[in-house]
Amino acid sequence: MLNKTSAMATVLLLHLFAAPAMAGGGPVPIIDLIDAPVVTASSVNPDLTAVQNAILAGLIVKGWTGQVVHPGLVHGLLLLREHRAEVDISFDSKAYSIKYVSSEKLDYDAKKLLIHRNYNNWIVYLHRAIDAEMIRAKT
Repeated sequence: MLNKTSAMATVLLLHLFAAPAMAGGGPVPIIDLIDAPVVTASSVNPDLTAVQNAILAGLIVKGWTGQVVHPGLVHGLLLLREHRAEVDISFDSKAYSIKYVSSEKLDYDAKKLLIHRNYNNWIVYLHRAIDAEMIRAKT
């Protein structure tokens, strides 16, 4: 398991990159969360099922639906008004990543890798929810 300093650094970097997204304006660069540490209340690395359950619970908390593709990969879908966002969340017992898959009505520009600022906000909120569920889990 990565230490709490690494976890805080990851969160701070995510917020720094998300700051322009939260400031308003046009489309912004897509932020993929890569290798966020699995942080638990104990010093024990959770098993794959515990991480998967925390990811699924975090998705639900934030209004997403999740489908297990195979062990180590969950597909997330957010339907919000007329907007749709899809992500893949790959994971192991030490880290997880949230990567953009597709979207509708979010001003996605495939050449410039830009998207509506709300998408990045949704990823930040999802990251926080997953971390909260991992800490809440008894491992």
